[in-house]
Amino acid sequence: IREVEAEFRIAATVPMQRAVTQGPVTRAADAAALGRGVEGFARAFSRIRPDWVVVLGDRIEAFAAAAAASVAGIGVAHIHGGDRDEGIANEAMRHAITKLSHLHLAASEKSADRIRRMGEHAAHIHVVGSPAIDGLRDIAAMDDTAAQELGDPRVVVLLHPSGLSAADERRI
Repeated sequence: IREVEAEFRIAATVPMQRAVTQGPVTRAADAAALGRGVEGFARAFSRIRPDWVVVLGDRIEAFAAAAAASVAGIGVAHIHGGDRDEGIANEAMRHAITKLSHLHLAASEKSADRIRRMGEHAAHIHVVGSPAIDGLRDIAAMDDTAAQELGDPRVVVLLHPSGLSAADERRI
């Protein structure tokens, strides 16, 4: 948030999740957070009056923003629609966001094809790549000195958890 605040004026914030000290993060807690998000985004959009809302991915924050905008008659542009995810709720939320959206910015032709098969208008589907992956070549490689300062790592692992149980995470 500090990096965003350094570059942009923040028009609104929408608190959704409760602090862990207020109880465990469960699926029921996520459902309550979703409700707070839809309400908060609806209030913010009513005040800000955007022409478009751009959402990325499949998380509850994106779903809350897309639902509030779509119901309010605001255009929704969805980045990464049509992708696949093995998670408990992510896949369903991603496809629901696709159906709430008016402009589809797919990362790949396979994703664009999934969106077309969902019945979305081909003219509203554009293959634009992945914002995160497309910028990787602009990140300088870590030099040996920096690696040694980190304990000379041999492998870097990036994990996007699917939201399954620990046992199911290990299985897939």
